[in-house]
Amino acid sequence: MYDEAMTGIKKLLVDRTKRSRLIFTQELHPARDPNTGAQSWRIVPKQDHLVCFLGGSFILGVTEGGARELSWNNLDERDEEDFVVGAGIVESCVETYNTATGLGAEIVMFVQRDNPQADELDWYIKPGTNLIDARNILRPETVESLFLAYRATGDQKYRDWGWKIFQAFQEHCRVETGGYAAIKDVQVNPPEKDDRMETFWLSETLSEFRGLELADGRIPLPPLR
Repeated sequence: MYDEAMTGIKKLLVDRTKRSRLIFTQELHPARDPNTGAQSWRIVPKQDHLVCFLGGSFILGVTEGGARELSWNNLDERDEEDFVVGAGIVESCVETYNTATGLGAEIVMFVQRDNPQADELDWYIKPGTNLIDARNILRPETVESLFLAYRATGDQKYRDWGWKIFQAFQEHCRVETGGYAAIKDVQVNPPEKDDRMETFWLSETLSEFRGLELADGRIPLPPLR
């Protein structure tokens, strides 16, 4: 079931940008022919932050959940493909944190290769003050994938990326009286805070930062209060 699902994702929903060859996921949206009324599907190059769990899942799938020993330098063809896709999605999700605040947006749009802007731009956040796209509500998915990728491969870059993201949360989301707040637009520095902290920040995001072993003495995590 897992292999069938991932095959479908790779075949229909995964693509690369023209400019930087970033691997990203897309959505299938229902469409209807205006003349015949026939139902069809259209590709929308939209990637929610929620999808950023997928990179870590692809990498974890190569290990079969840690149930077997393997050499990352000697994978079979399918596992090699899954690792390339997984690691690519992780890298692309981290790339979307290259904003004014260093934090990722709720929704980004990737630029398809036939787009006239494809030579200059990989992704963007939809403009508009009434959209939720630009906000960051302390979601865990990118950090989750960094945690899984680091634990599976031991590659130090995943810890380094995680530390950079954690510093951005500290700078822009930390509340002096304790806790952390969502921000309304990752493109504005300093950002405006929202008056809430989602429970998954404590139960997931911070736990996954711990899983990256940022608290090993080299990089101490501060207490919540």
